[in-house]
Amino acid sequence: MKKNYYIVWMACTFLALSGAYFIDHSAGWLHWQITAPAILFIAGIFGISFRLSSGKVNDDNPNKFVQGMMLGTTLKFLVFIAAAALYLFIQRKNLHKPDLFYVMGVYLVFLIKETYFLYRVARQKPE
Repeated sequence: MKKNYYIVWMACTFLALSGAYFIDHSAGWLHWQITAPAILFIAGIFGISFRLSSGKVNDDNPNKFVQGMMLGTTLKFLVFIAAAALYLFIQRKNLHKPDLFYVMGVYLVFLIKETYFLYRVARQKPE
């Protein structure tokens, strides 16, 4: 399995989740302007995390893979906590909670798929 497949999957998932949100929610353009960049942001951070982890998967030293996973997890944790705090601070009065929960669901979708792809990359024979 090629690592570029993950990038294609991320783009398709972004389009599918964005389209589903836009069709399902009749709340209007304001919520779309908040949710679409959030989905793109999540995809970007997970792409960086995947690159950090997958580059070290077949190294002779297994500690490098663990360090890459920990670096990716820490990066995701800190960046998403900062982004959520910033969003809550800016949208204090106009907070739309379904948007926040939708973005949490998007996070879970990307988390599950990243784990699956890393599992597949780890199971491959080194080239």
